[in-house]
This record gives sequence, C-alpha cells and structure tokens, in this order.
Amino acid sequence: AGEITSGLHAIIDEAFQHVALGSPQKTIVLLERLRSQEWNRCDERLKYRILANLGNAHLARDEPTQAAEYYFEAYSHQPSDIQALALRTLGLLCVDKVAEARQSATSIVEENPAHRQGWSLWVQAHLESMSYDDISSSVPRDVQKDGEVALALANSAARAGRLEDAERHARCALCDEKARVQAHFTIATIVLQDVVSKSPNPEGISIPH
Repeated sequence: AGEITSGLHAIIDEAFQHVALGSPQKTIVLLERLRSQEWNRCDERLKYRILANLGNAHLARDEPTQAAEYYFEAYSHQPSDIQALALRTLGLLCVDKVAEARQSATSIVEENPAHRQGWSLWVQAHLESMSYDDISSSVPRDVQKDGEVALALANSAARAGRLEDAERHARCALCDEKARVQAHFTIATIVLQDVVSKSPNPEGISIPH
C-alpha cells in the first residue's frame, strides 16, 4: 500500500509540472485520468492533492469558477489542514465571496502568523475594505518579503495610487524566484500606470494578481 501511495503522489507531482511548462490542460487531462482510474485506492491526502492540483491547473487556465469548485472539494478531504483552508480561501476569492474569504484568511493568520500564503490571501480579501496604509501596517515586516505577499501589497498600493510603494513591493518580489515573472509584469504595469496618470486624460490601470 505504501508503494502504491508513493507512486500516486509521484504521478501527481509529474502531472503538475506541465502547469509550470505552460500546459495546464495536459495537467487536467492526466489528473482527471488518475482520478477516474485510481480514486477508490486513494487515501484522503491523495484525494486532496488530486483535487487541489486540478484547481491550480484550472486557475492557470484563468478558469476561477472551476478552480474554486475543486478547491472546495479538496478542502472537504483535509478540513483540519491549514493549507487546505488556504486553498478554500482562494476559492472563495475566485467566486467573489469576499466577506467569507476575509474571515477565512483572518483565521489562517491568527492560527499561524508566519503563514505567507495566508497573508497574501488576507491582503487580497481586504483590498476593498481597508486602506493601503492599514493593510501594510497589519502585515508583519518579515512576511512582506515573501513574493506572493509583496505582489498583493503592490496591488493594494497601486489601487491607492501609491505607485512608488507599489513598485517597491513589486521589486521586493523579484527576490522570490516563484514570483519573479509576475513581479516583472507588475513593475511594467506600474510604470505604465504612472505614465497614464501623468497624461492629460488619466485612467487607472489595475494590476492583475
């Protein structure tokens, strides 16, 4: 049983590599096949990982509603796992259940103040309800160095028209390899927003996150 479980975990890892290679649809095909063929042999952790990575692949395809459905189902298999709760929170944001996401993200960072994804989700969930200053002062300084958190803070600052702060956070994200591509894109967007804001008829540009 242990060898089977290890083998299935390896298949999941291999399937998800296609997302990083720009082929999330291939990940979906492989994981759906695994789900169809091996589901009854999977323990709760394996079921969680299959569903969570299906959600991640759909999110990579810019399909937030489908991603959320997988995140919610994944959470049902590991309800006591804080990472599963983080994915559930992300799912809530994907379907614009912001108030519920706010509560969920708050519970994550209260339980684990160093949980970086939890803080990123917390920032995203408070974009509409808190000022940039209040958001940035609430996030622990050491956590702000995390790429995902830094990008969320850059988004908050940009929404407030604080472009220098937005660029500072985005440049901080450059130090995180996983966030580097998004950080470069964010910096370019901030520079463009700065140019547009100084034009005769400025219009705000939102930063995708």
